[in-house]
Amino acid sequence: PRNAFYGRTGADSPFSKPVIDLDTGEVFPSATDLAYKLGVNPNSVSRVCRGVRKAIKGHRVAYTSNLELNAEV
Repeated sequence: PRNAFYGRTGADSPFSKPVIDLDTGEVFPSATDLAYKLGVNPNSVSRVCRGVRKAIKGHRVAYTSNLELNAEV
């Protein structure tokens, strides 16, 4: 009886959120995919998206859903 989400990481996970690199404009399906490109831990990318950190390796990133909410205000 495995966990239904076992091995589902990155864009394969139903809990993943799209992330945008604000400096390049490139959109990634998940923080894991961006982290893989930058060579960092996915938790570091998530911390920047949540506002705990300002940038990761010089890249400012955000969840795309947060940008849409800010645009409506």
